[in-house]
This record gives sequence, structure tokens and C-alpha cells, in this order.
Amino acid sequence: MRYAIIEEGSKQYCVEEGSCIDVELPSERREGDPPSWQAKKVLFFRDADQVHIASPHLEHVNVKGEWVDLVKGPKVLSFKFKRRKGFRKKIGHRQSYARLRITSIEAS
Repeated sequence: MRYAIIEEGSKQYCVEEGSCIDVELPSERREGDPPSWQAKKVLFFRDADQVHIASPHLEHVNVKGEWVDLVKGPKVLSFKFKRRKGFRKKIGHRQSYARLRITSIEAS
């Protein structure tokens, strides 16, 4: 079983080849960019019986993927009110995510 733990944004994801993950929409992603992607920080790598742990991150492991789609998460509603004042405020938020498919995990 071959998998890696990567850091994207401020979150960590456990990925395998062929798996899809939803990451927060990065600011450097623009419409019309090539569909390829590469992880900058690989924290952990396991291949059958070998385990590699990063000191800050692993340089010899490459996790590559491709952008699949832009998706939105569930809507989160917040409701504020002050009793006896007639103040009511309803706020909604829906986070945008980029869906990535991991194509290869390579170690040199």
C-alpha cells in the first residue's frame, strides 16, 4: 500500500494514487491554467514496508495530480438576534473548493 500525507493550504490530506480530494481554492489557480498540479509539501510517505517521515518536508517524493473541477461545499447558516430589540440577522456562507485527482506518487 503506497500513500502519502501532504500539506495543502493549512490542512493535511492522506492521499493514494487515484484518490480525489477537495482542497480550499488556492489563490494561484487561474481559469485556463494547465490541469497539472504538484504538491509542494510532502510530510509522510509509505511504500509497502518503507516509511519516510519529513523533518520539515520530503524533497525526494513527488505527488502529482490534476485539477478536476471547482466545487462548492455545504451552506453554513448563522443567525444572530438580540432579544427584546427586534434585531435579527441571517448570514450564509458557502466555501469554494478545488477537486484534485492524484495521478502519481513517486519516490526517488
